[in-house]
Amino acid sequence: AEFLDRFLPKEMSEEEIEAWIRENLDLSQFKTPLAAIGVVTKALGPRAPGEKVRRVIERLTS
Repeated sequence: AEFLDRFLPKEMSEEEIEAWIRENLDLSQFKTPLAAIGVVTKALGPRAPGEKVRRVIERLTS
């Protein structure tokens, strides 16, 4: 497992995802808050799993 960990991208924390969203997106431009999930997961790739992105966006828009 340690061998693979060196090559796989490290998963971002919810705090890192939130910081990226605040710096790069205006969540009010999306018809629904959840519409932003695809944009964030596409931009950040495997480092930001969709479930984690969803939790962050829900917290930011509640």
